[in-house]
This record gives sequence, C-alpha cells and structure tokens, in this order.
Amino acid sequence: NQIIPGSPLPPAVQPSSTHSTHSTPYPPPSWILRDEDDLMPVDRLHDKVDRLLVDVLQSHIESLGLDASVGSNIAVRWDEKHKNVGSDPDLYWQEPALPDDQTSILTWEGKPPPKLVIEIVSQDTADCDYLENPAIYQAAGVLEFWILDLKHLGPALDSSGHKIDKRTLRRKGPKKPVAFGPYSLQVYSRDNQGGWSRSYAGEGPAFSPFFNAWVIVRNNRVRLSH
Repeated sequence: NQIIPGSPLPPAVQPSSTHSTHSTPYPPPSWILRDEDDLMPVDRLHDKVDRLLVDVLQSHIESLGLDASVGSNIAVRWDEKHKNVGSDPDLYWQEPALPDDQTSILTWEGKPPPKLVIEIVSQDTADCDYLENPAIYQAAGVLEFWILDLKHLGPALDSSGHKIDKRTLRRKGPKKPVAFGPYSLQVYSRDNQGGWSRSYAGEGPAFSPFFNAWVIVRNNRVRLSH
C-alpha cells in the first residue's frame, strides 16, 4: 500500500511508559551549538541506517510524486535572536523540496521547519538524543520526531524522564529504582491542537501519524508498512 504523509490519524498508540511530555524552556546552554559538535565520529551502523532510511524515504517521494526532499545533517535554526541555537538532524523530511545546494533551514526567512526529523543514537549523542532533542524539535516546530537507538546506547530514565545513575540500577531489593528504557524506537508527534508528546517508546512497531503507517524496526533495519 502507498504511504500518504498527512493522512487521517487512527486510534492513538499507547506510550509504553509514563514519560511522555517535555516543556520548552528558554534555550538553555545545552542548546547552543559548538564547533566541535560537527566533529563527532559516526559509527558504521549509524551511517548504514542513515543511508538506508534516506533511500527508503526518497523512494516514497518519487513513487508518490511529492514535492518533498530528504537528506542528512542540514542546519535547522528557528531563533533569529539566537542563531547558534538549533540542531543538525541525522535525517530530515522537508516540504516543499529544498534545492540540492541548500545547507540550512532558517525559519525566520519564511522557510517551514522539517515535517519529520530522525536522530540515530550513537555513544556520543545518546544523552542529547534522549534528554534534549525532544524539546529542541518541539521548539523548532517539527511535526514528528523519531529516536532510533538500535544498540540501546541511551540512558535509563525514571518516570519523570530524568536520567538514572547507572550505579543505582545495580541495587537489589526495594531501593532499586524503576527504570524506563533504553528503547529501540521512540516517536514524538503533535496532535491536532499542536500539543507535543511521546506517542511510543519500545521495540516497535510504532504508528507514525505523519506517514499514516507503522514504523517497523528489525535486524538493524527500519521500514514503513500499513
């Protein structure tokens, strides 16, 4: 079946933990991009998944004749007063399609934010992907955000979404905290009123409201299916 972005939403997928929402504070220091952020190494699995996802999404664009583009590592900036606040997502879906030579999306110039952003968790980005990026992409105006953590590199979180010290997870008995995660897949999305929440966290499949399709994670591959 064809995957139509923006199609009507079926009954909601229940989140697999109680951690579901993020507030959006004034941009904290952790949101400010540094030059060394562009120098983080990318492992082979990260690069492989990124390339496969670009190919999968590009094939849907071509088969449906959509005015859209997908790509990797474009500068997404939304605050003209703080131009060093933003993100360079691992993968993005943009409508309408961007020119081939465009390297940034500056929303104050009238360009819409990406409809979809995907981050692929690596050892160096795990805490940021889990703890910072949901609020960053909410502030950016992104419609849907996926976190792919195929190696389970992300932190364990408590029921409020705060990181749990790994040393406390070694405790036994009643003092051992209840932990959620890490997860192979998380999906954040906006509802019809613009609210932002996590609609899924687990091993998949998860429903994508944007694609009106299921996101299936299996054997280090990701695909979409009705």
